[in-house]
Amino acid sequence: MTAEEIVNSWDQENIETILERYGEEQFARKIAEEIVKNRPITGTFQLVEIIKSAVPEWYQHKKIHPATKTFQAL
Repeated sequence: MTAEEIVNSWDQENIETILERYGEEQFARKIAEEIVKNRPITGTFQLVEIIKSAVPEWYQHKKIHPATKTFQAL
């Protein structure tokens, strides 16, 4: 199974679950919602932009990149 398969075929609830469980992502619900809304996702840069649009502005200025936890989970 690849990350591409997950973001393009899994339902929102299952994406949210893996983001919470494996990435400990506090904005898992909103990120999962935006992933499903913006399908098909064809590359990592597109996924990064989707994640950045799903999280608050302050979250984008933390020590780690806002997409790190999502990529870790996937």
